[in-house]
Amino acid sequence: MGKTLIVDDMKEVYDKISRHLKGDYAPTLEEALKRINSGEYDNVVTDYHLGDESPQGGLEVARTAKERGLFVILMSRENHIKEAEELGVVFRFKKELMEN
Repeated sequence: MGKTLIVDDMKEVYDKISRHLKGDYAPTLEEALKRINSGEYDNVVTDYHLGDESPQGGLEVARTAKERGLFVILMSRENHIKEAEELGVVFRFKKELMEN
C-alpha cells in the first residue's frame, strides 16, 4: 500500500480517518506540498478546503500528487466530483469517510 499522507486543516478529521488508515498528517497546503515533494509518499488523502487561507488548496495538493504519480483521494462536504474527474483522482464525500 505504501506510505500515506492525510491532508486536512481540521485535526479531528485526521484523528477519525487515522483510526482506519495509517498516515502522516499535514494541516496546511504548504506542509502538504513540502511532504509530497519529499518523495516519501505513495498515497494522498486530501480535503478540498484547507482553511480560509487555502479554500481550494486540496485541488493543488491533488494536482501536485497526481503529477508525481501518487494515488489520490480528494474529499469534501460539497460535491467536487467534476474537479476530481478532471484531475483523474478519486472523490469521496467527507461525511462517508467520517461515519465510522
